Amino acid sequence: MVFGIRVDYLAPTIYLTDVVAFLMFIFWFRENISKLKKVRTIFPAVAFFLFLLLTSLFVAKNQGAAIYKLIKLVEFFLLGLYVSKNKLSVKSYRLISLSVIYSSLIAIAQFLKQSTLGGVFWWLGERTFSISAPGITLFQIGGKQFLRPYATFPHPNVLAGFILLSLALIAKRKTSKFNFLTLITGAITLFLTFSKSVWLTAVVILGLTTLTKKQKMFNMGYKTILVLIFVFSLVTPFLPNKFVRVELAQSALGMVKKSFLTGVGLNNFIVRLPEYSQEPEVAWFLQPVHNVFLLVASEAGVVILFIFLWFLFLTFKKLKKVNELNHKLKMALLVILLTGVFDHYWLTLQQTQLFSAIVFGMIWSKKWK
Repeated sequence: MVFGIRVDYLAPTIYLTDVVAFLMFIFWFRENISKLKKVRTIFPAVAFFLFLLLTSLFVAKNQGAAIYKLIKLVEFFLLGLYVSKNKLSVKSYRLISLSVIYSSLIAIAQFLKQSTLGGVFWWLGERTFSISAPGITLFQIGGKQFLRPYATFPHPNVLAGFILLSLALIAKRKTSKFNFLTLITGAITLFLTFSKSVWLTAVVILGLTTLTKKQKMFNMGYKTILVLIFVFSLVTPFLPNKFVRVELAQSALGMVKKSFLTGVGLNNFIVRLPEYSQEPEVAWFLQPVHNVFLLVASEAGVVILFIFLWFLFLTFKKLKKVNELNHKLKMALLVILLTGVFDHYWLTLQQTQLFSAIVFGMIWSKKWK
């Protein structure tokens, strides 16, 4: 509770996917306990990283929320490790395509109905709302307002990010009716979500795709965009505070200045926001800062941020080899980072946390066929 308001980001939640992941880890460890001895060299590095994260628990004002976040980070690390150590095949793309079609059809139906579908979809994660519900995101065309569809996601922007990441992974596969249906339904959903950050990212992805045959130009463009991502993250707190997102970034910068090494504690940005925001409307805007790099720095400190950046650098190195798979994974990674400059859901929400862990596991895997 912050200001007497229940904040979902701070509420400990067990998802069905958590249960599935937990059972998967148990069976995997039992079957591969002897093989784990071969990777003992990484244990000191992982232990040091966990130690740094544990220090943030002691400075956290809400230690329960910090402990919950640490558990989730361990879960997603293990999921990425699982994906990187197990064989995956093109069938994985079909499952991703199926999730795009499933989510898109729900989103399109919500838009046509201008409310949620209800019934069994509530049990599958759909919220209950209509176009007249307070706090629901809308867009306007010709003076008329329309509902931005959510599907079974917490926000249209999250749905859009999930869809675009999926399309980046399955793009340029062999043409089939199933793939065509995936691309069409996904493209329609991306338009209906009216997520400007995802639209911008899609334009960048399409622009880079046109340069794939000119490898030098593609690499130059890709590296330039990566540099711009980090530069924009650095300058965001210093922009004129005309927008709530900029004011959140300024609050994050204040947390970094005061808690340079440790941050304010995992999952404690919202808890401490009222102390750092000078604008009343921001103090009541109880959401994490809309930038993954600022969120890491403000909650876990600059040491963890540098480790995170170093991990990203090593991840880029894994994609040096020029082939179709690495190209798709490069585009997927760019989707996560570019949308992560404008939003936080890759680090804060279940569906996108799971998906980003899977993508990083794919990049580090050497067992694709």
